[in-house]
Amino acid sequence: MRIGISGDPAYQGFTLLRAGFTALPIVIGADKFANVLVNWERYLAPWIAHLSPLSKLHIMHVVGVIEIVAGIAVAIKPRYAAYLVAGCSPASSSICPATQATATSRCAISG
Repeated sequence: MRIGISGDPAYQGFTLLRAGFTALPIVIGADKFANVLVNWERYLAPWIAHLSPLSKLHIMHVVGVIEIVAGIAVAIKPRYAAYLVAGCSPASSSICPATQATATSRCAISG
């Protein structure tokens, strides 16, 4: 008895994760422009705001564009987009002060 692709649990898991890793970055990236879910400027680490020549609002817009591109890339080519998402992960984690120590330790471990 052969199980169809739609009945394969591994494929169902892949499809669910692909949908989540596509939709979530796009929705959160778009919210960086609208500030409906949360005021994203509050989550920007002060040292990044002082380091950048851009305003907090514009920094969050740049991050939003990166997140939207990452979500679209996962939808199109999930195998290759995983490297983009993994590469951006420490950078975007450093925006949130609560995860700053985690991002620093990841960067120290990776190089």
